[in-house]
Order: sequence, then C-alpha cells, then structure tokens
Amino acid sequence: MAEACIGTANKNTKDQGKSEEMIDMNTSTLSVEVENTTSDEPEVAIENSCDGKTFFKVLCVGDFSGAWSKGVYIEDYVSNDETICQHPYNRPIIGVDFRVKCLYDKRGKKIRIEIWNLAEHERFFPTNKLQYGNSDGAIVFWGPKSHTMECALKYKHEITQIKPDIPFVLLVDNVFQTPEKWMGEGLIMNSPDEMDSFCLEHGFFAWFEMLERTGGEKSVFGQAVSTLINEIISRNNTVATSENQQRSCIIV
Repeated sequence: MAEACIGTANKNTKDQGKSEEMIDMNTSTLSVEVENTTSDEPEVAIENSCDGKTFFKVLCVGDFSGAWSKGVYIEDYVSNDETICQHPYNRPIIGVDFRVKCLYDKRGKKIRIEIWNLAEHERFFPTNKLQYGNSDGAIVFWGPKSHTMECALKYKHEITQIKPDIPFVLLVDNVFQTPEKWMGEGLIMNSPDEMDSFCLEHGFFAWFEMLERTGGEKSVFGQAVSTLINEIISRNNTVATSENQQRSCIIV
C-alpha cells in the first residue's frame, strides 16, 4: 500500500510503503489521447452525492522536480487493473495530454473526470493559460529536488489568475529509491503542522505525499483526485443550495 501523507488544516495520516526504481529522464512531445477506464462493478470513490454536474476537468501542473513525470502517475491511476507499468514513459510533457477516468458517488451515479497534464516549464505558461478555461480543480505537483516551495506557488498563481475560485491540492512527489528529507528541523518544512499552515495560507485545501508508485483509485494520486472531486462537489452543492434559498425568498 502506498505511503500517504494527507494534509488539511487539521488532518494528517500515513500508511507504510516502499519505493520503486527510477529511470532517466528524456525529453519528448506527447500526443493527446483519451482513455476511458470504467469497470463492470462500480466502486464508490466519491463520498459526496453529486446533485448536479457530473463531468469535471482537473488540471495537473508542476515542475519535473520529483522522481517521475506527472504522466506516469496519471497512467498508473487510470489503469483498469490497478497495475503499474515497469518501464513507463517517464518524460516531461511538451504541450498537453489528457486521460479520462470514471468514478462513482455513493448513490452509484457515474462521474467523469478529465485529467489534463500540462507542460512542466514556465516558458509554456502562455500556452498553458489557454487550457485553464472550464477547469474545476487543480493538482499542483512539487518534488523535493526543488529546494523551496516557490515553484508550486508560481503554478497556483498562474491558474488563479484565470480560475480564482477553483480548489487546489498540493501533491509531493518523493518516490525516490531513498526518499528525500524535506521535512524536519532546518529543512524546507519543519513539521506537518508547518506544511498545513503553508497550505492554508496559500490556498491549498489539502496536501499529499507519494513515497511509492501504485495504481488505481487507492493510489496516493487517486486519493488526491478523489479528495479534490469531493471538494468540488461539496462547493457546487453549497452554491446550488444557496441559490435555491435565494429563489425561495424571492418567491415568498
């Protein structure tokens, strides 16, 4: 099972795990493909009941400062049988790539998630901005090969300029043979509490740490996606309830 550090303003959990082997990074251009990943037996991954919109666009952004490219974790996640490729296409993306995943809420309603993997360098920011439209949430990847959190903040800032109200999750990629020490006295973050405070201050409603590659919805990346979708649905339901109450007041 993957080791996960899941953070909110008041919550952190961990599960023990191990790490995978690394491969060298090359550069290439990835084409856009759509992959439908549904199962015959619905597995509940979304705790909130979805009363309205059932299609969500999730952005995945961040520098290549972890062990693997974002696309590797996305491919692991959309795998039908929850297996991981032993020799994945571990290269930074140039342009955009996306995959589709179908989840189910607790009432069995199908929820379609389109995961957009955007280029990993700030020189692509002008192009990436074209992809931010109609997005419902974002996952910002950060790896401890970067010695500050500034690179995570710059991606969030870029998206917030276009989509100021969507929720953000911060995902720490620490899937090295020997995980990098980035949390502790004198390091990037002194403690999980400081990480919670950082996220709260900068608008990340939750954070996770990956220490190994695993596939499917129970992977750490899968947990991050499910947490994000739950937050999106919760916010949408709150807005819908408020609008209905306003209409009722007008009618009365």
